[in-house]
Amino acid sequence: MAHKTAAIAVLIISLIVGGYLIYLGYTTTGGQARGAGGTPFNQTTTTATPKLKGEKKTYTLPLLPGEKLYYTNAYYPLHSNKPASNSTYWIQITDVDWPFIVGTYQLTGQNRTGVARMAVGNLAIPKELLGSSSVTLPIVVPAIGSGLCAGLSLEGRGNYTMGNKTIPVLIYGSSMNLTGTRLLVKLYYEASSGLLVKANFTIILGGKAGMSIVQSLINASKGGTLRVSTPDTWICKPYLASDLRFQAEGTLLIQGLRASPVPAGKVREVSLGDGIVLVILKDGQEVTQEFWRNILAASAQCPSARIYAIVVGGLTDNITISLAKNILERSVASEQTVLIRFQDGKAVDKVYRYGSYREILNLLCGRPSTGGRT
Repeated sequence: MAHKTAAIAVLIISLIVGGYLIYLGYTTTGGQARGAGGTPFNQTTTTATPKLKGEKKTYTLPLLPGEKLYYTNAYYPLHSNKPASNSTYWIQITDVDWPFIVGTYQLTGQNRTGVARMAVGNLAIPKELLGSSSVTLPIVVPAIGSGLCAGLSLEGRGNYTMGNKTIPVLIYGSSMNLTGTRLLVKLYYEASSGLLVKANFTIILGGKAGMSIVQSLINASKGGTLRVSTPDTWICKPYLASDLRFQAEGTLLIQGLRASPVPAGKVREVSLGDGIVLVILKDGQEVTQEFWRNILAASAQCPSARIYAIVVGGLTDNITISLAKNILERSVASEQTVLIRFQDGKAVDKVYRYGSYREILNLLCGRPSTGGRT
């Protein structure tokens, strides 16, 4: 635990901008964003075969390219009222590539600029969802830089003071347990537009160590709204996302495009007996993303298949990481991302991330595969 606490302290000191300005590997997700005139800002395709069936939706965001947002971020050690670090910066919107809002940023008082890729939920809630009693949004946890589709509940209404203005807000919150890591989220969205004006993220590791990150809007130049279309492969619900960057971490049971948390001991039990185990890293590589989409597509075709997954990323605790390493070692896996069928505690079939959709489908449906490519 001391090692994990020290790592968090380093993150607090080093991540000046706050974790919203992130780069998560590949930059295209199959999304399409359109301006007011209907012209695509960005258009990409997916190579998964068959195509994962999601639900395409069109949303209205309170942002337009060219607008600027000014923020402060503060980092607090758990149970402390004194920030360990804080910063002020602005972000200028340039594009939308769902589930990201793309822009440029600059730290106040510093000649430091760069590309900002911010999850939609970290800046706004679509107008179509504003006021709903429960919503699910793609968000990225600041400092950790790990994303998830967060199930948020409307907790009430309030006011936020920005300069000499008082802004009515809707308050959304969530509490999630991610196998050893607890994440508390409270987001304050402007009631009239859906723009995020304040956010509070608290990360608790093992019930003891952790930190809180508070983001506050101090000024904004707003000029309109933007219509945005999600990819038709888009799935975003608690504990399951079609985009691996927003897949919840920890130990999960995935079956027929449904996911639910399970104890780490259950995954270990399956690996020592009969069943299917997936170990997958949120490494930001497109080949891993495609592997994940193929697994979900195959899961929909084989709904009886039970996949016990270990999803590893920045929010994963050391015990879960150790379990993943142990399973990889016992299965003599040559890569860290692999789908494994166990029989009597022995790995009898494996498909690595370069394996084909057909090999994944065969493993899930109980037919021998060729073992994938290593």
